[in-house]
Amino acid sequence: MNLERIKNYKYRLIFSLIFLMLGILILTIGFWRTLFLIIMFLIGYIIGNIIDKNLLFLFIEKIKEIFMIGR
Repeated sequence: MNLERIKNYKYRLIFSLIFLMLGILILTIGFWRTLFLIIMFLIGYIIGNIIDKNLLFLFIEKIKEIFMIGR
């Protein structure tokens, strides 16, 4: 299989698979449970992204600086 040909259709393939999985989930476990799983996934992704980029540490340091100025 030619990888250059696949690269031209990369996003079509990715999103087709994502929506296929989403459709299967909705049919098997229902809309609300699927929505709950998607929300939990997004929360986990956001928390992981914050920790990976050390944004949580920077945020805590900023809060410490704000409260130290008042003293």
